[in-house]
Amino acid sequence: MKKLLLWSLLLATAVGFTACSTSQLSSSWAAKNAPETKFKKILILGMMSKKNLGVKSKMEAELVKDLSKYGQTAVAATAEYAPNTFSKMNESEALEKFNNEGYDGVMTITLVDKDKQNRFMPGGGWGPGFYPYYGSFWGYYSYYSPWAWGPGWGGGYGYGGGTYTTTNYIFETNLYDVTANNTLLYSAQSTSFDPSSANNLATDYARTIVKDLLAKGFINK
Repeated sequence: MKKLLLWSLLLATAVGFTACSTSQLSSSWAAKNAPETKFKKILILGMMSKKNLGVKSKMEAELVKDLSKYGQTAVAATAEYAPNTFSKMNESEALEKFNNEGYDGVMTITLVDKDKQNRFMPGGGWGPGFYPYYGSFWGYYSYYSPWAWGPGWGGGYGYGGGTYTTTNYIFETNLYDVTANNTLLYSAQSTSFDPSSANNLATDYARTIVKDLLAKGFINK
C-alpha cells in the first residue's frame, strides 16, 4: 500500500512538472562545425514592437540569465539600446557597432507564426540557399523587422500584415557570427503553448533554447 502511494505521488509530481512546461522545440539546425565557434559576447535581440517591449525584455533577460549559468557572456538589447536602434542603420554601420562594442555573436528572437509548420526545414533539409535572407544577420533583420510582433501582449497578434487570435506562439531563434565571417550558425523553432503569463513564456522559452544549445555543443556544461 505504501509503495502504491509512493508511486502515485511520484506520478503526480512528474505530471505537475510536465504541465508547468509550456515551450517545446519543434526543429533546429546548426551549421557544420558551428559548435567549434565559441563566442566571447552575444547580443540577445528580440525583434518585437514597442507595444511588446515588456515581453521582449523578459525573453531577452531570461536567455541572458540562463546562458550565464554556463559561463557565456550575453547582453539583453533592451538593457543597452533604444527600440529600433538598428533599424536606423545600414549593414556596415550595424556590424561596425557590434565590433566596436565587443560583440562577436547576435541571437535574434522573432515571432514567426501561429501554427506548428516547420518553415525552414522543408523535406528534412535546410540551407541558407532556400531562404536567402537567413544567411546573414543583416539579411534576416532587414527582412523581418518591418513585420515585428505588432499588437500588444494579451490581444490579437499580427504577422505579415495579418491578424490572428491564438494562444500558441511559434518563435524562431537564430544565432549569427557577426565578425568578418558574418554567417548564420544556428536556427531553432519553438512553440509556446498557452502560456499563462509573459513571465512563464520567457522562462520556458529560454530553458528550451539553452537546452538545445547545450546539446549541440555551442555552450559547455
